[in-house]
Amino acid sequence: SLYLYYFVFPWSGIEFLNLLDTLKAKHPGGNPLLYMFLIKDIAGGFLGNLRNMALMWLLASTGFYEPDCNAQCETSTAADCVAQCHAEAHVSITAGTVTLVRVLYVGITPGAYILACMMIRMYSALEPHDFHKKQSSSDLG
Repeated sequence: SLYLYYFVFPWSGIEFLNLLDTLKAKHPGGNPLLYMFLIKDIAGGFLGNLRNMALMWLLASTGFYEPDCNAQCETSTAADCVAQCHAEAHVSITAGTVTLVRVLYVGITPGAYILACMMIRMYSALEPHDFHKKQSSSDLG
């Protein structure tokens, strides 16, 4: 978890800023940056929802279920109802659930961020297409 917060998240942020600088250099004007943020928001929201759906499905497949303890304890008069509900739910955590969570948060998530950073870096390294130079050279001939 510390690896993610202190290395992967800052690196992906730096790579995204590098991508924005590259877009600004390749395409003058504000429209490409606006489109990039629009694409980032839409793709980020979609991928986040897809990740949450897959995570819930995978957790359910390992047998893990945590009820909505606040809703269950609305009518209860016991002071420790929510804490007891959480404790009962956490007893049902199996070795499969623990292994799944470790694999997802130690391997898959950082790997996905590193892959995204490498893809951003590859795109940023592409040669810029300077349409103004091509146009001015064709005007000379």
